Amino acid sequence: KLGCDHVIATSAAGRDALLDARLVPADRISVVGEWAGDEFFRAADKPGVRRQVRRELALDPRDYVVSTIGMLRPEKRQADLLRVVLRLRRHAVPATALVVGMATAATQAYAHELRILAAQLGIAEHVVFAGHRADVADLIHASDVVLVPSATEAWSRVVPESFAVRCPVVASNVGGLPEIVRPGDTGWLAEPGDIAGFAERIMQIRADPVATAAAVAHARGYAESHFRLASQMQRTLDVYARAMART
Repeated sequence: KLGCDHVIATSAAGRDALLDARLVPADRISVVGEWAGDEFFRAADKPGVRRQVRRELALDPRDYVVSTIGMLRPEKRQADLLRVVLRLRRHAVPATALVVGMATAATQAYAHELRILAAQLGIAEHVVFAGHRADVADLIHASDVVLVPSATEAWSRVVPESFAVRCPVVASNVGGLPEIVRPGDTGWLAEPGDIAGFAERIMQIRADPVATAAAVAHARGYAESHFRLASQMQRTLDVYARAMART
């Protein structure tokens, strides 16, 4: 509609939304999803990395660490992570929230509200705000579960990254996330804002290590096949080639 020769969507859900809005004809849109960099696929001394990162962040080795990774914005719903941790602790799970990411200039107030909420919930000592970190792969290695509680999401890059690192993923059943987070196969889903549902999935992961290990292995294999940076870049270049050939 704006004169583009071709549009790349990052999920089938995003493609369908553009088609439904009649913003682009079907023959001028392709889907190329997110990827995980090679560092997420590399073999690592997971126990060693886990110990080191937890020591740096002053996390107790016995903590059950649930992480969110992304810009601090209301639609990312990091506040839901704090409420999930409170619920887990009420069920005798020694949960700690690891919040990774920075606020934008427009979301400083939201970041401040997260700290206030942690205090109001009485879990401030069980919440770590790590800010921006370049060592995302190591942070995922140090986590027991990665939670993606977003209210809206095409794909979240942290999902392929977590798959590659072999960390369980619990995500919102929204946008493009169900396309890659398949319950019981590559991860677990709950409805956006369903604090009890998120907590139940996490307790299920913790209580059934055999099923969890199988899902994590499937997720890693899926990431190897679909989320390698080189293959996703080749798909992107193929889209450009088709668009240029058409013009």
